[in-house]
Amino acid sequence: PEGGTEEGDFIGDFELGITSDHSTAKWMWRSQGSDPLLIWDFRSLPATCRLGSFSSITLAHFSPVRTMRRPGHPVVLPYIEVHPAGQHLFDDILMSLLIIERKRRVPITRSSAEESRGLFN
Repeated sequence: PEGGTEEGDFIGDFELGITSDHSTAKWMWRSQGSDPLLIWDFRSLPATCRLGSFSSITLAHFSPVRTMRRPGHPVVLPYIEVHPAGQHLFDDILMSLLIIERKRRVPITRSSAEESRGLFN
């Protein structure tokens, strides 16, 4: 729910599953009301979020952590920047990114995917 309490507006619902296809560079998100269609493009970093397939309007950028944490070094955190054009879609942008990042981090080996299947399906 939106607003920090159980009485807030409902903003989304999802179910996670494991896939063996990790080559996806573009991810689509459609909110509960079927609009808007957000396209996340991970072909280059930072990843870019746009409204619809043919839009040139950038809604947000996301820089994921690309390295493992190293002892004795500062922690590197992922970073999201929501542009003014995306402010009214903040809930959808954030929720879509949380789900995409979870799916991108699913185990890629066959044995680990099979072991995890019961956790996510």
